[in-house]
Order: sequence, then structure tokens, then C-alpha cells
Amino acid sequence: MTALATDAQGATPLSAQQEQELLAARHCSRKVERAANVAKFDAWCTAVFAGATLAYCVIGAAFGSFHLVSWIVGLGMAVIARTAFRGERELRQFDERGPRRLGLNQLAFAALIVVYCAWQIYKALTGQGEYAEVIRQAPELGEMLGDMDDLMRWVTVAVYGGVIVGSLIVQGLTALYYFTRAGLIRKFLLQTPPWAIDILRIATATSLRTAA
Repeated sequence: MTALATDAQGATPLSAQQEQELLAARHCSRKVERAANVAKFDAWCTAVFAGATLAYCVIGAAFGSFHLVSWIVGLGMAVIARTAFRGERELRQFDERGPRRLGLNQLAFAALIVVYCAWQIYKALTGQGEYAEVIRQAPELGEMLGDMDDLMRWVTVAVYGGVIVGSLIVQGLTALYYFTRAGLIRKFLLQTPPWAIDILRIATATSLRTAA
């Protein structure tokens, strides 16, 4: 950031007051930067899960097993990860669209998880769950395990129900966190001189290109 405010002769063309304003702007932008780091972490975690899910789908397809729901979930998470990366870049450029995009993205992620878990619960309650499918394919296994249908059914309901509750809490709070960053950006843009904002944006863009 200091280098960007230096001319070709090595002199800093900023007055002492401007240097203080630039430092103050840098300090005020740190909360936005932290939110961008959170978004980056979320994006990479979601991308990893999306990649693992799609890899599972590809391997299953190679062996003649097509899992439509898994494909939908994997592709959905890939879109959510991509949107999170976009929101992260917007945050780093102090773009007010970033917090809203990230907040809505978290709500979409929660909806995806809820729909998937609800589908698994429905399958379990109607005798179409994974345990029932295994027993249908290997009846002798059912004889060995005895009558565990009811137990497995309610274990499935409890597990996926817990995931639904956890997702609504985690994704809901994360969405709220992102939405509140919009106020921080708006306040930052109103209180910071435009030239200081431009320097911070250029510094961020330069840092991202260097990291890439």
C-alpha cells in the first residue's frame, strides 16, 4: 500500500494528514477483510465437498450406478462455492453487492441441505432407505440382523433431522453475519476519501494477482 502511494523518484506525494487518513482507512477496512477471509474459507470448504460428491457420482456411474440426487447436490454445492468466491472478491473491492450475494448464498446452501435431508427422511419412513435397499439385495443379512427396520428408520430420522437443525443454525447465522457487513462497507465508503479507497482496491487487486 505504501509503494502504491510513492512516485517514481521514491518520494511519497501524500501529506502527513493524507497518510493518517490512509492508515485510518486501512484500519477500518479490516472487518471487511475478515469477512472476505471467512467467505474464502467457506468457498474452499464447499468446493472440496462438491468435488468429493461429484467424484463419488463419477465413480458410481463408471460402475453402472447413477445417483441423481447426489449429482444435484454436488452440482448445487459447486454453484454455491463459485458464488462464494465471487462474493469474496466483491468484499475485497468494497462492493456492497458482496454481502448480499454471500448472505443469500448461505440461505441457498441451507435450502439445499434441508431438501436433501428431507428426501432421505422421506425414503427412510417409506421403506426406501439405504438399509432397506441393502436388505432387499441381501435377504440373508436381514435374517442375521433381525428386525431392525424401525430402529434404523428412526436413527436415520434423528441424524438427518439433526443435520437440518444444525444447518439452519449455522447457515442462518453465517448469512446474518454477511448481511451485516453491508452496513460496514456502506459506512466505510461514506467516511473514507475516494482516493484512499482506490489505493486500497489497487493494493488488494495487486495482492490477489501476486498470490495467483
